[in-house]
Amino acid sequence: MGETIYSWSEVQKEVMQEAAGYLTRLIPAAEELKDEFLGELKEDSYDYLNMVVEGLNWVIQVYNGTKDEINAGAEQINSAEMDKKISAFGSAVISRNQQNIAKSLTDDVLPFLSKMKEIADTAC
Repeated sequence: MGETIYSWSEVQKEVMQEAAGYLTRLIPAAEELKDEFLGELKEDSYDYLNMVVEGLNWVIQVYNGTKDEINAGAEQINSAEMDKKISAFGSAVISRNQQNIAKSLTDDVLPFLSKMKEIADTAC
């Protein structure tokens, strides 16, 4: 598999640099939260969940603003599939079902965040 080369604009590069740093913190936070929801919740678990959701929303905005470059040449992230996964996570959050939230963090959110980190690191 060949190396993907992006032709980022300066603004997109700056956004991706910010995203790379942010994802370095958001991914471990989402992993920690997943572990909380798999086990015993803490007093502030749902507050922490809200912060992770806000971070995820920001990363989605970054994706939406850069998806043409991200998927230029070869699809890196399938937008329709990503939308389904994020919707599944939203449903899990709304249901407040611990197991569903943990499963969706594992299956839907963390793979997307990890792929965005990989792309952001490449763009920098």
